[in-house]
Amino acid sequence: MVHLQASSIDDCLELFDLLMVTELLGKAKRETDKQRAREHPMLARASVKLAAAVRMLLAASKLGRSVDLEEVWRAIEQVVPRAELELAVATVGELVPFAAEDDEGEIRGRLAERIRLVSVFLHELTEVIEFGAAPEGAPVLDEMRRLPALLGRRRLKAGDINERLVHGSWRRLVYRHPAPTDDTVDRNAYAFCVLTQFHRQLMRRETYAPGSSRWRDPRAQLLAGDAWANAKDPALTALSLPENPGRLLDQHARKLDAAYRQVTPIGPGHQGRRRMREVVDESGQAARRGAQSDPGTNWPRSRSRGRFCFASF
Repeated sequence: MVHLQASSIDDCLELFDLLMVTELLGKAKRETDKQRAREHPMLARASVKLAAAVRMLLAASKLGRSVDLEEVWRAIEQVVPRAELELAVATVGELVPFAAEDDEGEIRGRLAERIRLVSVFLHELTEVIEFGAAPEGAPVLDEMRRLPALLGRRRLKAGDINERLVHGSWRRLVYRHPAPTDDTVDRNAYAFCVLTQFHRQLMRRETYAPGSSRWRDPRAQLLAGDAWANAKDPALTALSLPENPGRLLDQHARKLDAAYRQVTPIGPGHQGRRRMREVVDESGQAARRGAQSDPGTNWPRSRSRGRFCFASF
């Protein structure tokens, strides 16, 4: 019975993962990429004209003397007519309306339009399956449990949601732009804001299903007490690791810091980015080996296999 229950939970969460990756995130990204491909020629033409105008402006600023505004405009209009420049500014403003936010804004906006696809299972997911969470995943899990009630309301106000979970381009989508005067928020955008974080944390096992075999908490499988005391010395000897991992981790931290400093600032072109990937891969592999090899740490083995990452790099 326990095996069947674990298998059914595995199947349910694998279906949830498949739905998120293919039908929601994947499809939204493909649609966004197609839209950007259609808009790219217009944006490129407008950018070339703006670059030419700014180039003339920079050249005027290096003359070493005071330059009349009309003189600057005459120099610019020899390269780009003023009417074309105004049209280019309007084009860039229309195609890139929120330049200061992250690159996920368009994808997230398309997600918020597909609330009907997830609203049915949102009411069942956290009620049928028992979830647990590490401290960093607890706020998202708490909000996931509240989502069915929040989606059932006709209107959602800013005070009804956990604003600490709303980051980046989600802020514009949830609080809307321009913000309404009645303090309401977009409940569909907020639902996907929480749902995407829940999915990401489930992949990292910051949120887990104790009754599952695949999605359970890997930290619960770490040895402790007498079991760890009996296995510690043979394991550390076989892996050539010290009992206290502090010095080893400090060495990896210094190595990673030195590697980052070697590539900062990154030069033009792809060479700097390629070098950054090589350094990160090399240092990350070393850190992963240290993390995976020490059973006395709090790092689960499942996270060390390709999911170990350094803070928000």
